[in-house]
Amino acid sequence: MFLCFAVFIVACGTTHLMEIWVIWHPTYWLSGGIKALTAVASVPTAILLVRLIPQALQLPSPSTLAHRERRVEREIADRRPR
Repeated sequence: MFLCFAVFIVACGTTHLMEIWVIWHPTYWLSGGIKALTAVASVPTAILLVRLIPQALQLPSPSTLAHRERRVEREIADRRPR
């Protein structure tokens, strides 16, 4: 997912840079090729993101994690010899 997203972001940035470049140098074929690469990179990124969203929604909230951490710390303190 990270690799797909990184390729997509870099391709998007390159597309924007090419739009500036094309103002002075009419290399439309290169600009179109980079736009095609961006489109090709967006498809697997979108598919992986759709698959990842349900897993991300199942992650516990920070308050739940803090509550669990306090509970474990109490258990550790209770089990230590005094």
